Amino acid sequence: MSENTETAIVLRDDIVQVINGILKNENMEDASLEVSEATAKGDNYIGKIYRVKSNDKHGKSMNLIVKSALAFKTSRETFPIGLYFERETFAYSVIHPTMCELQDELLIPNKEKLHFAKYYDSIVEPEKEIIVLEDLKVDGYMLYDRQKSFDRQHLEIVMKTLARFHAMSFVLKQKKPALFEQLTENVSKVMEYGVNIDSIFIIAKKACFGLIECAEIKQKVEDNFSDFMAKFRGFLDCKNTEPYNVICHGDCWINNFMFKYEDDKVADMKFVDWQIVRLASPITDIAYMMFSSTDEQLRSDCYTRSLDLYYETLDKNITRMGCKTTECYPLEAFQDQIKSTMPFGLVAATMLLPVILCDKENAPDLDKNPEDYDDNMYDAMISQLCRDRFNGVAKDMISFGLI
Repeated sequence: MSENTETAIVLRDDIVQVINGILKNENMEDASLEVSEATAKGDNYIGKIYRVKSNDKHGKSMNLIVKSALAFKTSRETFPIGLYFERETFAYSVIHPTMCELQDELLIPNKEKLHFAKYYDSIVEPEKEIIVLEDLKVDGYMLYDRQKSFDRQHLEIVMKTLARFHAMSFVLKQKKPALFEQLTENVSKVMEYGVNIDSIFIIAKKACFGLIECAEIKQKVEDNFSDFMAKFRGFLDCKNTEPYNVICHGDCWINNFMFKYEDDKVADMKFVDWQIVRLASPITDIAYMMFSSTDEQLRSDCYTRSLDLYYETLDKNITRMGCKTTECYPLEAFQDQIKSTMPFGLVAATMLLPVILCDKENAPDLDKNPEDYDDNMYDAMISQLCRDRFNGVAKDMISFGLI
């Protein structure tokens, strides 16, 4: 394989070897290789993502995405990056194929199936982890602007797609309980973060809670989230929400959805970035997305309707796969979990909004020394947009009766 000398990006030899193997399986040998950055600063935080385009002498082409883990010591002391890649590999190589087989077995029409990005290969060696996937952009999928709130049509397709994905867990659990248990064994443990994460999250809490303008709202938020880290871990402990846990995407923020459009309307979407796939309440996915990727106005217009749409879609999909929603996830349980688990959205907003809404030049450096963490580390990230959005989250936590 020859490498395009016009690009400054040179992939490691072991990555090139993996790509060579993929191309060989596709009957593409001695192909050219063009490598470019697939994301801008601020779009991804645990590694580098490369777009790889290959062409052979017969005119055959192939487009791949290579996700390569950060190897920086300080990043790995804060985030379980190796576990992220292990879980994402498991999602693509085991969970997704199992769900695709279930849809085939139950004769779900192809146009109504949930589809996932094609997985090709990975490297799991510590500090060298990679995952190689198809490039969805070639098929017309694209990211939304992370600094904008979803509009109604984007929110609706995300809620419907989440419902379809969660429905497969409920059906697997009821129809094939041994398989479901085996499938979820690797993702049922609460993900352990490094010792530095507590410091980062507490600083984020102080910065974001300090943005709340109304003293009464601020006091109520402070009272309900005085032990922020205990709340964070409690929401993600699947023991607290049995027997209604499902396989959750786990990282449902705006940059982890890709959309395809037809005639200026959203025609389809696919989830990407499965590093934090976990067994948890389905509400954790909804809350994470709802309070990180929408604004106060959209929630005012669509919050209740979008929850109804989720449950209607869940019911439709569970029923057509031969199970009863009243047994898998009764409406009363759904409503109870909204009250108990939707406040996770405040945790998600605290952790994510400064990062999501900052300009790329102010995006955080994950290789920062733990000793350098201080109360001012979020100052550059917090914009007026972040201030407005977080105030909206705090208000809605109260107006929706969640805290």
